[in-house]
Amino acid sequence: MADHKLKIRLLNTRGFSLIELIVALSLTVIVIGLIGTFFVSNYFSFNDARDMDILLTDVGVVTKALEDTLRESKGVVEASRVETAFQSFTVMDSDGVTRITFSLSGTTLTQKKGDGEPVVLTSRASDFHVLPIQDLVLADPFYANESNNDFTVPETRGIEYSFTLTEGRMTREVVSQITFRNKD
Repeated sequence: MADHKLKIRLLNTRGFSLIELIVALSLTVIVIGLIGTFFVSNYFSFNDARDMDILLTDVGVVTKALEDTLRESKGVVEASRVETAFQSFTVMDSDGVTRITFSLSGTTLTQKKGDGEPVVLTSRASDFHVLPIQDLVLADPFYANESNNDFTVPETRGIEYSFTLTEGRMTREVVSQITFRNKD
């Protein structure tokens, strides 16, 4: 008798209805979508954090090179520009002999001391601007020599520099003013 009831129960067992399968698949797709969104969001957040870390490291390197050199220099001895952006400027080192040039070529910002090889400070620069400071107030831009776009340098007490670095989707702009300690 028990055997007979078990056989009837097994024969009367039906599978899942189509509605139940659709609901189960829909819930599975929603859960997988939420999990996928979480992973994609974390992937982009990780990349943004990594890019920002790279930028902040480069900002530190460039800022330290500029500030250490400029603060101890005797002042700007020449500057040149293309269109409205200053592409390079040269300062006289505190020894009064060595010329140190900072220049932007494409996205590469370099520093060159004397006749030495240029040292790449960053390859992520998209902008580099320099303005003279006279009596701790921003002055008019360096005066142009119309023939070759080179600039003569007025009596400056320091400079304001700005540069923009870009990595991936992240951009960091830096603006600072430096006064020359060893200006005659």
